[in-house]
Amino acid sequence: MAAEVDRDRIDTLPEQVAERLGYAVDRMARGARLDPAELATAFGVSRRTVSRALTILQRAGKVTIMASRGAYVA
Repeated sequence: MAAEVDRDRIDTLPEQVAERLGYAVDRMARGARLDPAELATAFGVSRRTVSRALTILQRAGKVTIMASRGAYVA
């Protein structure tokens, strides 16, 4: 019989990437540019997943996203 999964405790992939990326951002210089393509390769995920993770970090105040300019450490 399969074990039941507590769906409330499972983070989405973007949430998992945001958590890991958040630790890295904490060690980076303010204003450092975050390249989504490089991050996607580093984390082994799609650029869309990285984009969603960056949005999560923006809401947390760790990242600034500027339209047509990219994402930077806040």
